[in-house]
Amino acid sequence: MRIKKYLVRIGDLVNHEGVEYSRVKHLTRSVRELGVLFKPVIVDSKTKAVIDGHHRVATLKLLGAEYVPAIIVDYRSDVRRIDAFTHVLYGDRNLINRLVRSAVNELECSGYLPLRVSLKSRCGEESVTVRSDLTHAITYIKYIASEFSLKYLRIPPMRVPDRVRLHTESSGQAVLIIKPEVITHEVVINTVRKGTRLPPRTTYHVTNLKNIIAPVRLKYLLKP
Repeated sequence: MRIKKYLVRIGDLVNHEGVEYSRVKHLTRSVRELGVLFKPVIVDSKTKAVIDGHHRVATLKLLGAEYVPAIIVDYRSDVRRIDAFTHVLYGDRNLINRLVRSAVNELECSGYLPLRVSLKSRCGEESVTVRSDLTHAITYIKYIASEFSLKYLRIPPMRVPDRVRLHTESSGQAVLIIKPEVITHEVVINTVRKGTRLPPRTTYHVTNLKNIIAPVRLKYLLKP
């Protein structure tokens, strides 16, 4: 694949996910102080959807930039695999045990994508697949975390085993894991077409393009 890098107008880009304000705030401070954006975003050539870099785009908007450095790709052929962040609730084992059944029942009511719901503790593991709208599922588990004072994490796929093991070592702790079994290109493209957004850090696009470092000074991205 030949990598194509351009300066793209921010106003032409379409987001398929929201952003976390705390991450945007931290990145904005860093880019302002250094005066450099180190990593380009990844953009689909056909839909102008941001595949990777929503927080960088939001940061540049706040800093008054008109352009963003981007790698232009054919989404379906250049980004072959889409994974998902894993959503984890952890806390008291007895409470988690009671909640897992109600979580499965609640999520089953809004069928869409297959989600894997797993309960892990020192006593073992049990899993079940339910079908649920992804946005509804994430909203629901965040609500549960708030209502019952449980800890909530979003973990990139490659870091899940270590983080889960950490929270199941204690005999009184358990972990409830909810993760989409599959996210397809169609899910992202349909989100763009409908003009809606998935929750922040839902999709995790697996591609070496994310490792490209190509520093661009902020002054070259600002409005003339």
